[in-house]
Amino acid sequence: MIKKVKIDKNMRLAEIDKKKLAKAAASLKYYIENCDEVESKKFKYHERLDGILSQALSFDLEVPFLKDVYSVRLMMEGIEPMLPMEFDKLYSKFIILAGASPADYSLSTYEDGVYQPGKYRVVDDDGTAYEICWFED
Repeated sequence: MIKKVKIDKNMRLAEIDKKKLAKAAASLKYYIENCDEVESKKFKYHERLDGILSQALSFDLEVPFLKDVYSVRLMMEGIEPMLPMEFDKLYSKFIILAGASPADYSLSTYEDGVYQPGKYRVVDDDGTAYEICWFED
């Protein structure tokens, strides 16, 4: 479904596709629940991520979610310089979607596979900026 979504002064979308975010949260939660127990304890996945994943899965996560994004990653990386590759991939996808960047929802990303800044940007007469976005139904 195509939607016109307001962009705030920090270049973040005022609304995100919460279904898409919930799918990313579900994938990350599945990984955490099924990974090696030693890995899970070492990086404290449950302690650090259960809250935000639950909020995303119940469509209650306030967006853009920027609070603690980097500190969670740094805390985990402080324990071990390199997070497991599969976790890193899933965590990155989730946290980028939660950050409400136009690049992740723009119709240009959906159509072209890559974000083309400005291609689907609309500015009203009053100066309010919008991005034309693709949301799952």
